[in-house]
Amino acid sequence: MFSDGRADGLDPQALPHEQCLEAPLWIGKTDVTQADFVRLGGVKAAANSFEGAQFPLETLTYGEASAFCAQLGGSLPSEVEWEYAARGVSNWSYPWGDTINVNAFANKGNSEGTVEVGSFPEGVSWVGAHDLLGNVSEITRSIFDLRRFPYPYEADDGREDANPEEVIRTTRGASWFVSAAGTSTTKRDFNLNVRGITGFRYVLPFTEAPQGRTGRGDTERVDYATQKPEALIERIMSISSNESDLVLDCFYGE
Repeated sequence: MFSDGRADGLDPQALPHEQCLEAPLWIGKTDVTQADFVRLGGVKAAANSFEGAQFPLETLTYGEASAFCAQLGGSLPSEVEWEYAARGVSNWSYPWGDTINVNAFANKGNSEGTVEVGSFPEGVSWVGAHDLLGNVSEITRSIFDLRRFPYPYEADDGREDANPEEVIRTTRGASWFVSAAGTSTTKRDFNLNVRGITGFRYVLPFTEAPQGRTGRGDTERVDYATQKPEALIERIMSISSNESDLVLDCFYGE
């Protein structure tokens, strides 16, 4: 169990509320790169604003991102899944803790555009995911509509509707274009039609706990590279050229 939102009152649209994730999942270690998007058959209409094989794929719609995730057998994360991967049970304000570090992520003070994924190792989250803050803001599958779907987050109130006509989705993480002071693990926005600032990462379902992970509420860090079931390793390898490109959030909610 963890708390989404923030308790300091600075963001009235994201007040704290306890959340419980009942199933573990795989989440991308980085944003989807331009190279992997092409290699795995991704399709989008707009060109990237910043070109580079290991740069994050950007400037795309919710529908384009969702379709890419679906063909991998997964989906975009919900905003609560994203937030849990970013802050964990400690409810950190930043992926690395509660103290801002302006050099731990790509932001307006140190970047003039996107950079290669994983360029800021100091910014890695507690599950090993890179760039959850900065570089590109990340599209989630959660509908952004403050009137219909205000905080607190409720997964079954319709905000997770996959209807492709619901194109305005919540984004998390902010982009390189935002100042460091304007970012946190609780900051919510939506997929603006602005070039070069919006990308995504994917989540995959996880149905078999690795060896030694049988208890509920277990948040101990594990070397998943040596404990993934062989069948799952094969599946991951078919998606990514490097199996470490996926990290496991193996939290079981009480």
